[in-house]
Formats: sequence, C-alpha cells, structure tokens
Amino acid sequence: MLVALELMTNGDSPAAGQSELLASEDWWAIWLGGLVIGLTVTGLIDGVAGVGRWTGDPTAAFDGRLLPLAVLGIGFALVTALAARVMGGSFIAHQAGFIPMFLLAVVAYFLANQTGIRAAGVGYAFWALLLGLVISNTVGIPNWLKPALRSELYIKTGLVLLGAEILFNRILNLGPPGLFVAWLVTPLVIFFMYRFGLRVLKIGSPSLVIVIAAATSVCGVSAAIAVAAAARAKKDELTLAVGMTLIFTVLMMVLMPMVIEAVGMNPIVGGAWIGGTRSIAMMQNSGLGNAVSPLTSLTHTFRIPVLIVCTHRGAHGVSDEPQHELMGAITEQLFETMTIPWATFPRESSAVDPALDALDRHMERERRPFALIMQKGTCEPHPLGPAPRSDVLETAVIEGNDHAHPEKERHSRSEVLRVLLDTTGDGHTVVVATTGYTGRELYALADRPNHLYLVGSMGCGSSLGMGLALARPDLRVIVVDGDGAALMRMGNLATAGAYAPRNLVHLLLDNEAHDSTGAQRTVSSRIDFAGIAAACGYRRVVRSDGLDDIERFLDADDGVRFMHFKIKTGAIDPLPR
Repeated sequence: MLVALELMTNGDSPAAGQSELLASEDWWAIWLGGLVIGLTVTGLIDGVAGVGRWTGDPTAAFDGRLLPLAVLGIGFALVTALAARVMGGSFIAHQAGFIPMFLLAVVAYFLANQTGIRAAGVGYAFWALLLGLVISNTVGIPNWLKPALRSELYIKTGLVLLGAEILFNRILNLGPPGLFVAWLVTPLVIFFMYRFGLRVLKIGSPSLVIVIAAATSVCGVSAAIAVAAAARAKKDELTLAVGMTLIFTVLMMVLMPMVIEAVGMNPIVGGAWIGGTRSIAMMQNSGLGNAVSPLTSLTHTFRIPVLIVCTHRGAHGVSDEPQHELMGAITEQLFETMTIPWATFPRESSAVDPALDALDRHMERERRPFALIMQKGTCEPHPLGPAPRSDVLETAVIEGNDHAHPEKERHSRSEVLRVLLDTTGDGHTVVVATTGYTGRELYALADRPNHLYLVGSMGCGSSLGMGLALARPDLRVIVVDGDGAALMRMGNLATAGAYAPRNLVHLLLDNEAHDSTGAQRTVSSRIDFAGIAAACGYRRVVRSDGLDDIERFLDADDGVRFMHFKIKTGAIDPLPR
C-alpha cells in the first residue's frame, strides 16, 4: 500500500501571475464538481455509465455499455485536461496519460464485478491498489502517464460531489440534529483531537495531527487526503494517517459486532443502532388493526424500537361515527395485548420534547415499540399546504419474454434464488425475503449477514425494503416478494413508485399459489403485476420467466425497478425454519 500511495503526486504549484481561482487544484475541484452538479440539475446528466456484473461470459460486463463508458472517459479526459492546462500543465500530455489510467479503472471495476469475486467481497478498490502495486514495482510508472496522476484533484472533486449529496439529501432529512452534528460536534471533535495530539501526546508535527484528526472525525481516507493538501503535510505523514485510519476501521468492523453480541442485542437492531436510524409510525386507530401483523411478527420478533403515534377515534365520551365505536373502546387494551406500552400524547407543547426524550431512552433500553395515543383536540387545526409538485413520468415500457414458458416448464424458486445469490454477495446489497417458503429457501441455500428474512408480516416486505432504501441510499435493496404477499398489500406498489428510491429492486416470484399453506390458488393468474407496477411509476418493469433476464435486471442501475417472474410451485426438501 505504501508503494501504491506514491501514485498520489502533489498538484502543480500555481502558475506565476495566475489567480488562485484558476491555478489552484482546490478551486478546480470546486469548478469540476460544480459542473457535474449543474449538468445533473439541468437534466443533461441523468446517470453514470458503469461496468456490469458477469459470471462466465466476460463480454456481459460491457453489453450495451461500451459507448457510454467511452463518452464518460473522453468527457472526463477533456475537462480534466483543460484544468491541467490552465494550471500550467500540458493539455495533450494529460489526455495521453488519462485515457490509459481510465482504462485501468475500468479493468479494476471489471474484475470486481465478476459475481464470484463480488460474493467474496473483493471490491474495485482492492483491484485498483493491486494494479498500482504491480505497475509501480515491475515496469514502473511510465513518464507519459505521470501528467495525468492528479489523485488529489480527482479525490477533491469527488468530495465536492459527496458533500453536495450529503447537503441536499442527508442533512435536510436529518434536520437540526444533522446540522448540529455537521456544524458543531464534528468541528469540536477535530479541535479536541488536535489539541490532545499536540498538548498531551506531544506529537511534534501539527500537520500530522490535523490530518489524523480530520481522518478520524470526518470520513476517513478521503478527508485525510483533502486536509493533507491544505495543511501542506508531508507524504510520509499522509501515509501514516491513512494507515492508522485503515487499521482502526478494520478493528471497529470486528469489535462492534462483538459488542452487539456481548450485550445480547439482535444483529438487525444492532445494524440499525450502528447506522443511527430510528422510525416513527403515525396512524389512526382504525388503521391499528391493519398494523397488528407487523407489530406482532416484525417489530416484536426483531426487537425494533418504533415510536407509534396513534390518534384515538371513538374514544369514550367523544361523539364519533359508529364504525369507530369498538376500536375506540379497545385501543388501549389492544396495545396492552401486543405487550406495547402506551401513554397519552402530551397536550402542552412544552411537555412534548421531555416526553419524547424519555420515550427515546425507554426504547433504547427495552428495544421494543412504544405508543403515544393522541386524543381529539391535542393539535390545533393546521391548513393543508399545496401538494408537492409531481412530474408526470412516461409509463415504463414492459420488457422481457412475457412469460413464454408453460407452467410445468417454469423454473423453481430455488433456481431463481441461486441466480440472486450469485449477484448479491457484495457488501453493498441487502436482500429482504418475504415470509413463507421464499425466506426459508433463501436461508437453506445460503444464510448471509445481508439477508433479512421476514418470518411474518405478510405483504410488508416491499414497504420495509422501500424504507430501508430511502434511509440507506448507499445500499442496493432487493425485495424478493411473492404473489400472495403482493396481493395482500397492493398499495405498497403505488407508494414505492411515488417515492421511487433509485436503489430499490422489487422482484416478485409468482407461482399463482399460497405455497407454504397448502398451495391454494391465488388470483394472480388474472393480475397484470407488471402493468400495475408500470402505472404506479416504477422506472423499469420486466415481465419474464427466463433466468437470463433476472441477471440483467439485477445488474441494471436505472432507478426503482420491478420484475414479475413466473415460477412453478414446490420447494426444496427438507426445508429448514
């Protein structure tokens, strides 16, 4: 790794007589990042070319992707060559070195996207590092390649884009707590670590201390590289900071799951704890009946601490419509029957924050849901604002072989799941399997940490997967659904299509039966799931019963997508629970 880091050369010094706005790599990172953001906002860029996944046929990685990759490489070569020229370098020399360097990056992605390698968790960064080590320790770095080795410029540009994504997506979602962490907590931690390194540990180099402080307080290696340039740190100081960051990151990856296991925390809840995500479910008590299944078989089973705010229709002494009378009378008892503690929602605004703080501590300790029952008149009337602007999207064209095979010639569920397993072994994919035979067969074939088996909550897999995809846009979330489950909660298709998280993949396996309860027929043979998904706003929709279509479908990266895949009934035997 130390030799590979030699590839990161310092940027050229500002050319004499030029403004810092044009001669500094820091400013050019802002210009280039701003250009990409601007083109994206105006709609001129709506996606980024990439290398596809492949198993036995290497050409599958570039199926339909060669032209987009070429455009991407030439485009980046031109804009970065322009930056290099303005900063005093050679336009031609930069392009001559950039194109081969871009091709090496494509090779790294190509190797990492082989399904077996992905399943082993060996990502593109490993292959890029290995290629750098091989080149620098064998033939050496050619002189014609060196003008394009502006690692800091590329990383800083990436940080600008990452910062924009965090600013517009994550900080706004997190609200004041997110701003508090970003603008107060992180700077305080950096300041504390800087003073601690100089005053207590007596480290002699202020530049080394600030690089280590930034790496451990912000975002690791990328922060270290960015701050090293600003602090004018030496290369060996940057190498030391990066090495320390990687060592402690690996240690935390090993130790934090051990801590979770030591305290008896459920691994799924532990993952949410590490991610810092907490959920609130708001409903009327007439909808509480619909929530009984997930509250008893999902949040209870997996110990998910959800705060429930439930309005109380049909409460004693309140005039209401007759359909709310019974539910109004048993709302409190229903929560108690489900072993969910409850309290009355505070009527005074000054009491809301202390109550929520107390409930937060309770749920953190007990790892169970808690309900606040809101009585009529608790909140003042509030006018409904204008509906958010919704762009009318063109309905997706349905692809695939249109269920070409007769029922007896269709593939089994296990055959489909094996294809799924070949493409989901990386560290950036979560598979949510619906209840019944689907989850049990997936467990039998391969029990992996990135599998979530719904052992109840029939029909809730798609909504849970959508919530996970919205909360973790860095993950690819694959929901493996069934026809019976989808029919039970058809509204989930409309919600997923409306929110449309790009990283959500919805695979519906349809055997036209409730297989795990005796193979009773469903009505799915008369239902056009693909047509419904297209009408609901899924960006890509496939109707098929061919395994080749599944692999192409999973490899796509063109927004929220849906596949209606016909299978035959039956399951592997024996089938574990």
